[in-house]
Amino acid sequence: MSASTSGLLLMTIGMMFVGGAYSFYRQKITWIAQLILLLVGLGFAGYGLYIVLNYG
Repeated sequence: MSASTSGLLLMTIGMMFVGGAYSFYRQKITWIAQLILLLVGLGFAGYGLYIVLNYG
């Protein structure tokens, strides 16, 4: 798998986690769960972007 493909997949997975955090926010689920999902999602998306920019 190329670096561009893996970076884009990581960004997609990260945005799915961010969407889950937003869904938790809309459902009034505890803020700690929202924060964890948001941080994990931003971490995946950021790392995917790093891979695309530096190795793609």
